[in-house]
Amino acid sequence: MKKVVFCFICICIFLSFTGCCIHKSQKENGKDIKFTVVKEEMIPKELKKEMDREKEKAFRLTYEDNGFLYIAQGYGEKQTTGYSVKVKKCEETEKEIYFHTNLIGPSKQEKVIKKSNNPYIVVQLNVSGKTVIFE
Repeated sequence: MKKVVFCFICICIFLSFTGCCIHKSQKENGKDIKFTVVKEEMIPKELKKEMDREKEKAFRLTYEDNGFLYIAQGYGEKQTTGYSVKVKKCEETEKEIYFHTNLIGPSKQEKVIKKSNNPYIVVQLNVSGKTVIFE
């Protein structure tokens, strides 16, 4: 009886892993989606307020306004200048938008100042009703 229960549990675990693989292969079939990086002065006020509340720590936010979807990602407080954020991937599948950014540190040639800053990026897309997945 114990062997039957053990085999059943092993089969359930195996099947749960195969489900993850199917989801991953769907993600790989995504297509690039056009987006615009939003300048600080063009960020909607409500989104900017939320970003200011969260800026001390890393954040991931979405916001819809006037037919646009805004995706914001911040990396929390850094102790020196010279950091920037770059979009590595923004692609969509039938039901989801995948958004991935990289934090880029100061280069060795760059003169950094010991001054606190909060690197982030905000992009704008057309509203699609899809779920945003941050990677």
